[in-house]
Amino acid sequence: MIQYLPQPVLDVIQQTYTGEFSTIAKDGTPITWPITLYYNPTTQRIVTGTALAFIAKANNVRRNPHVSVLFSDFTGSDLQDPPVVLVQGTATSPDKIITDLSDEPDLVALGQRVGKIQKTNIPLPPFMMQWVIRNVMDWYYMRVKIEMTVERVQWWPQRDFSQQPQSLDLQEELAHVE
Repeated sequence: MIQYLPQPVLDVIQQTYTGEFSTIAKDGTPITWPITLYYNPTTQRIVTGTALAFIAKANNVRRNPHVSVLFSDFTGSDLQDPPVVLVQGTATSPDKIITDLSDEPDLVALGQRVGKIQKTNIPLPPFMMQWVIRNVMDWYYMRVKIEMTVERVQWWPQRDFSQQPQSLDLQEELAHVE
């Protein structure tokens, strides 16, 4: 598969832990949430999941698939002077509650990213935490998957908003290849 994203943009998407995910609510209002995400280089899609308690993201995607993710906080990444990146596209969210991650490698990868950034104040050894989470908090792992197809990207090198952003329309790029 050909990679269409410029390397600085790809670095931001792959190495940034969080993004600001925007959907459209039922009344047309844009709603933005901080999310942890995973970029699948094989499918070239951005994947996130939401707990059942926060199902509004998935419901909004089902009603209106137009979404965006803004990458502007690089805390925890090893990126040096990265650009701010805005990714726009369409998303899907199957009407399915995932309780077993064995057939969901993207959500497993997402969970591993979350595990790297979460810190707990519970003084339990890791094997006890796993037992508590699986047996007492299993509801936390009931997830709904959201997958975003990247269609347009804008980025501001050196986070310089006084300049026009650089842009890439992947739909146009793909049309030239076919």
